[in-house]
This record gives sequence, structure tokens and C-alpha cells, in this order.
Amino acid sequence: MHLTLLRHTAVASPKGLCYGHLDVALADSYDDERQRILQRMTDTSFSHIFASPSQRCLRLAEDLNRGRVCIDARLKELDFGAWEGRLWSSITPEESGEWTEDFVNRAPPQGETYAALALRFQDFLQDLYALRCPAPLVVTHSGVIRAAICMAAQRSLHTAFEDALDFGSSITLKLMPSLGVTEKIKQ
Repeated sequence: MHLTLLRHTAVASPKGLCYGHLDVALADSYDDERQRILQRMTDTSFSHIFASPSQRCLRLAEDLNRGRVCIDARLKELDFGAWEGRLWSSITPEESGEWTEDFVNRAPPQGETYAALALRFQDFLQDLYALRCPAPLVVTHSGVIRAAICMAAQRSLHTAFEDALDFGSSITLKLMPSLGVTEKIKQ
């Protein structure tokens, strides 16, 4: 089974805004970005489409016009809790110190750990495999896709932010029943 993960397009938010679960608006460039994605996917068909409930993902999934979209909350971005909607520059080192030392196992205040994000995505993958979808498309967020890349490369989640991942970019991975994501096919 080949799984294609597509990151949402650019958002209309101040530079440096901390947003994960926060439902931010799409940038004015949305239509152009969507057209580029459609051109890239001209010869690609998908058996199923899944999307995060965040409007930045759901709208793109629906506007691709590739079929019915199934919404799954396990595809949401990392929950930054009390930091949501704040500028990263306003979060002091005293507030973020423990989290930045180990973002995988420590959560922002009232938020979630990156390990928790990876577990909920792994749970989604197990259900997806059970559905026997031969070629699903998942429209989601950077954090989820980065976790998938780490799984595919069998790397620690601590290395998740070593890979560049632009808005509107996609990656295709091979999905196996018991191991989850096993290898990166193309980016």
C-alpha cells in the first residue's frame, strides 16, 4: 500500500506565530498553490482521501475534487496548548526550556508531546491498513508528515525537524501491516 501525505498550503498568520490546533486562515496565495498541487497530481489517482479537521487541510482536500473526504482528528497538528496563538518570540526560555530540551517527551503547558502525536498517527495508520486502501491521500500538517518520515527512515523523532517540508509539498510512503510506515518512495 502506498500512502501519499500532502501538507496544507501557506497560511495567513503573522510570521513566527505558534499554531498547531489553532485553526488559522489560508494565505491569499491559496488558489495558485492549489493549482500547482493539482498540476503535480494530474496523473495520480487515490482510493481514499483523509484530512485533518483543520480548515487549512480540509479545504484543500475538498478542493482537489478527487472524491469524498474522510475527516480524522488523529491527523491534526501538534497541540501547543497555552502557546497557541502566541508569537514564538514571546515565549520565554523559562517557559519553553524543558520542552525545547526534549520536545518528543515533554509537552507545552496544556499541550501534547510529539511522541503522543506520533502515537495517534500510528493508530491512524493501523486503521488505514485494516481498511485495505491501496492508494490513500492524507492531507495533513508538517508535524504529522515529519513523524511519518522518521518512521519510514527508522529514525528517532528527535530528528523530525532535520527535513525541509514546504507548504503544499507531498511525500509518498510504503505502508506495511505491522510495522507502519516502512520506506520513503518519493518526495
